[in-house]
Amino acid sequence: MQIPKRLAYILERDQQLDGAIKLSISQFEPWIKHSNLPFFPEYTKHDIEHIESVLCTAVALIRNDALDTTITAGDAAVLILGILLHDCAMHLSEDGFFSLLESERSKKLVPGMGDKQWNFLWEDFIGEASRFDGRKLTRLFGDAQPIRRPPTGSRDLTQRDRLLIGEFLRRHHPRLAQEIALYGVPTKGRHPLVLQGFSSSTEHIVGLAGIVARSHGSDVRAFLPYIQREFNDFRQFRGVHAVFLMSLLRVSDYLQIEADRAPSQVLQVKCLSSPVSEGEWKAHAAIRDVRNTHEDPESLFIDAFPDDVHSFLKVESWLRGIQRELDASWAVLGEVYGRYGDLNRLGFVLRRVRSSLDDTVAFSKKVAYLPKKAVFRAADADLLKLLIEPLYGNHPEVGLRELIQNALDAVRELRQYQKDVPASNKKSKTNQDADVVVSVEKEAAGQAWVTISDNGIGMTPQIITEYFLTAGASFRRSEDWKKTFEVEGKSKVLRAGRFGVGALASFLIGPEIEVATRHIDEIEGIEFKASVESDSIELRKVDRSVGTTIRIRITQDLARRLGSKPHGETYYLYSVENEGENWDWYSLSDPSLKRIVFGKELKVRCAAPSLEEKLGPEWRKTSHPDYAGILWTYSKIWGPYAPQSSLICNGIKIYETRPPRPAEWRVDDWEKRFGFQLPHISVFDPDGRLPLNLQRTDLAEKDFPFDDALVSDIAKDFIAFALVNGPTSPPKTFSTDASIVKLAYPGSTRVTGRYYYVKDRSEDWYFTNEGFGYLAPSVLKARGFASLFVARIDGGSPESIGFLPQRLQPAVFLVGDGGLLDLDGHIRHLAECGCNLTMPQEKDLHWTRAGFGLYPRTGLRFLVSDKALSRGKKKGAWKLTLTLQSKMKEEWEADGWHLIRMGDCPHETFDFLHLIKRHGKKIGDNSVFTEIYLDQTKPVFASPIATKCLEILRGEIPFDLKLRRKKLQHAYGQLKEFINAHETLLGSRGKSG
Repeated sequence: MQIPKRLAYILERDQQLDGAIKLSISQFEPWIKHSNLPFFPEYTKHDIEHIESVLCTAVALIRNDALDTTITAGDAAVLILGILLHDCAMHLSEDGFFSLLESERSKKLVPGMGDKQWNFLWEDFIGEASRFDGRKLTRLFGDAQPIRRPPTGSRDLTQRDRLLIGEFLRRHHPRLAQEIALYGVPTKGRHPLVLQGFSSSTEHIVGLAGIVARSHGSDVRAFLPYIQREFNDFRQFRGVHAVFLMSLLRVSDYLQIEADRAPSQVLQVKCLSSPVSEGEWKAHAAIRDVRNTHEDPESLFIDAFPDDVHSFLKVESWLRGIQRELDASWAVLGEVYGRYGDLNRLGFVLRRVRSSLDDTVAFSKKVAYLPKKAVFRAADADLLKLLIEPLYGNHPEVGLRELIQNALDAVRELRQYQKDVPASNKKSKTNQDADVVVSVEKEAAGQAWVTISDNGIGMTPQIITEYFLTAGASFRRSEDWKKTFEVEGKSKVLRAGRFGVGALASFLIGPEIEVATRHIDEIEGIEFKASVESDSIELRKVDRSVGTTIRIRITQDLARRLGSKPHGETYYLYSVENEGENWDWYSLSDPSLKRIVFGKELKVRCAAPSLEEKLGPEWRKTSHPDYAGILWTYSKIWGPYAPQSSLICNGIKIYETRPPRPAEWRVDDWEKRFGFQLPHISVFDPDGRLPLNLQRTDLAEKDFPFDDALVSDIAKDFIAFALVNGPTSPPKTFSTDASIVKLAYPGSTRVTGRYYYVKDRSEDWYFTNEGFGYLAPSVLKARGFASLFVARIDGGSPESIGFLPQRLQPAVFLVGDGGLLDLDGHIRHLAECGCNLTMPQEKDLHWTRAGFGLYPRTGLRFLVSDKALSRGKKKGAWKLTLTLQSKMKEEWEADGWHLIRMGDCPHETFDFLHLIKRHGKKIGDNSVFTEIYLDQTKPVFASPIATKCLEILRGEIPFDLKLRRKKLQHAYGQLKEFINAHETLLGSRGKSG
């Protein structure tokens, strides 16, 4: 390493220092030359040549009169060591990095600097890195894949691991430079590389060199108290002018922008994975010359020619940074040395930087791009007004939802904060009846106001200005929030607020807001008033308890609306129970919420359990790695006028669908795919992974991310339901006795019609003389059944007819609704089924009124009364077409009953004629008996339910309880929690089974 002659001459004045410096260089130079920057494979040059360049620049910056009279050998020694050390941490080896994190080495801190242990600092960084968004990941690594914790062995480190460790070292390399000066280079060996040749009389040189090396990463003024405390005088100590040397290193290092640091030829043969590194290389390549031949004698001229706008902006940023460093350095040098005789010579030969980019108009004529920074930005307050109406439409009560969920989040955050910082429990919270209170009230003057008050963590002035008052800026996505409330990328608290609407939600409700708040860490609160047109907002200090209160002026019409029945929901019966239902968003009991309109508390219509509560037997819990928990139920959680299904996220209602209106497309699609009704779902999503749309009224995607896990658990619950509620003996009649009716699973799509409810349908199951099984094509095929017997019983006059199918023939019991249209539809479906008109081309997942058509079959026979057949042949919407009638072949007629054959039918298995002779007089005209002949040669699709039934049940469920337990012992083990819940619901009757 070459030392500039003028500096070497000054150093030689002190032979002891000169020898120590040369010895230290000889120790460190081989390491720096051969390190290969293991964690910075894509960085520009940080080698010995770079160190020499910084040192030469530093000497060139010192005024001649200062070199001649003021700079001492101590200054020369500290400057050389400081520049040698300032980037040496970037040469750290793999073993050196891992040793840095070891407990003993992490505890070796520089006294008085207030540093955190390296192992703790690394854990903080890993936690932050796990929260890097896609943009930052792409900048650092070239893709948006989440980071992993690097392994602890150097052989297992990937390129991505090295870049991550490099980012950590880059942030802290100035600090490590000081520690290397004092303690040596971190290593797993017994003999660390240390600065040598310094005695007790010169050890101050090492200490000052360390602080000079460290200072290039922070403001010089920040180190003045430390130097004053450790060396008694920050101006000079034993001939060393540390503040001048610190400023000199900063400016000299900043001026290393020449193209030589990043040869363009390298990019021609090397592809960089990090866009940040690639941008640095391109920007360096844009520098054509650096010279001080400008007409201004105190300026430096930089000739640059960036060939793209990104490089232009980078170089422009460098130029501003250099000028900023020059200005700051001259200011601090003036403050420290300006009034002290010869010391005021300590300055630079430069004060300004000039460049070929100064005249952007002239430069723009030389390039094909416009040298301007173009980004998306919010223009003014009018934009807020434009956002409000399209975002939520004419539903100002939705603004209350946003404010309520922010208040609930604040309560949860305070609770977690008080767990983490027990001393904070001493501060008083707002005294009110619930954690969050929403009240609507009128003043004597006639104005109406809505107030949202919470016992939450409160807001600081910074949170107010940078987040609450900024549309789209969510504090809960900020690094400050994540440091406090996340561990390894996982949130410690539930957070319902997500999109950063803040004050925007307030202005959705009314034109004027009043806010009073106090953060748990603040000794006083803040209050302010604002409107959407406000040019500036005055934040005033206020004495109040911890928490936040938001007061919004609203119209009289909105005040009435907040206490009335749901707008436009005419099928509801208005009652006290559904007052304020159009903003009944919250379903949990903790944190607590009260809604008060004109002094009257509104009731909560929906009550769902929290994860901490013991679940009632009607609720189930599904696990998924991305969520804290997923609760679901088929019970009517919203009262007597329950929605068909609903979605709740972190206690806040997202949507609900209700009969008698047609179901939403999501509900209908879910049933078709999985064969179950979509249940009520309550998701606990602390990390905001559930893909909600901006309005928070539905998912932003077609499917639930946890569909597979949820469907699997519903199928298990369905099987457990059958094990507990299933009959304990074969059905003796076709009358669908009570034991069969109990098999109507509440989530089955075969139980509930789209516009009506049929209570006595158990079409999920087939019955034999030995047991009952799940009715699905894949199950029937697996069991090898050749035919399926279907008995449709007249719902208007149930018969009691003997159970006559053969021993191993599955039978299905249907109960008609007693109406003629229902009968006509059934006969038409049979005819279509016989003609193979309803066989689906894709997945046969769900059983409807046309369920027979879902099975591969060769043909069928059905026994129908003369009255029903005559009706079917008449003209009308539900009658049989001539095409269908032409396919129907009558085999015989007896006592007013006809046996009709359609398709390819083998010899009948069921004795229809015996049924007529024995029970014909008891059978109602609207009953129909059918034998469907199954085609075992065709493939069938296995629905999720059928797959789970085949996997767990492996056949039929025996009627005999002892046999059921013995045969399905494995199933009872898998389904224990589901079985316990159904036995609890059933009571003592279920426990015998």
